[in-house]
Amino acid sequence: MSGQNNPGTVLLETGVALHPALIAPQDLTPLLPGLRGRTVRAYGTSPPDRHGRLPVQIILSAAPERWWQAETVGAGLARVWTNDPPDAALTALLAQEDEARRHNRGHWSRPDWQPVCADTPDALHTGAFALIQGTIRRASLRQGTLWLDFGADWRTDTSATLPAPVLKALPKDRRQPAFWTGKTVEIRGWVQGGPRLDLTAAGQIRLLPAEMPPCRGQPLKN
Repeated sequence: MSGQNNPGTVLLETGVALHPALIAPQDLTPLLPGLRGRTVRAYGTSPPDRHGRLPVQIILSAAPERWWQAETVGAGLARVWTNDPPDAALTALLAQEDEARRHNRGHWSRPDWQPVCADTPDALHTGAFALIQGTIRRASLRQGTLWLDFGADWRTDTSATLPAPVLKALPKDRRQPAFWTGKTVEIRGWVQGGPRLDLTAAGQIRLLPAEMPPCRGQPLKN
């Protein structure tokens, strides 16, 4: 691997531009210099993004071969991010993230990396990347968009939106408000005013594993 030509990009000696998939962009950029000069394999099925980069999983070729994203997330050096529906790779990386968090590995030892409790909206700041955990108090469909409200007042309490394209990527039983009411979930993305997360992919919400440590009412800072 010959290096980077812009943030979030690795450039092979062949001139092919790659984007390591499923890593939060603000966590990815400082990690990429560590790939310079490494021999890697890359695989992925998605078409090039708008920058002409192939979204891929990186395999470090040194024996034994290692999945770079899993190694990085498992060490607590990066958080998971996706713009796609859930798949096997996302599930595996979220398991690595959960394990790193349980054991306070890497950046998970810092309070500012901990997921924010949905019932502490004052801890969420517009424009910040956040993981939010909470129990959905009310769910409703409005003009094709699913609204998930974590508090009594949607104008001031934490909420999330899932537009029609995201809903269509969910299993059929999860497209109706009745499924979500009372569920405890984790969502991730960039905070909008409200506070609110506007989810852009089905992989940005998941039912929260029961064994996860409690969230904290503190802001997540990049």
